[in-house]
Amino acid sequence: NSPLNFIKTYLVVECWRDALNEAAYPAELAGLRYDLVLNSDGIDVRISGFHDKIPVLVEQLFDRLANLTIEPHRFD
Repeated sequence: NSPLNFIKTYLVVECWRDALNEAAYPAELAGLRYDLVLNSDGIDVRISGFHDKIPVLVEQLFDRLANLTIEPHRFD
């Protein structure tokens, strides 16, 4: 609802993406894709692909968010 909040959310999403790089690779090999999209209401999590492991990917995505550690060196 403000430019400052948008930037804060953007930074969290970018750190979340960074934390997901390792976990996302096996999902990509299995044909699953995810995207984190900022919009005026918050963050959309979009998953595409047809695979029985979608619930595992969703769990990993939100587990990484819940346990997100933002390392200060990432901003160097």
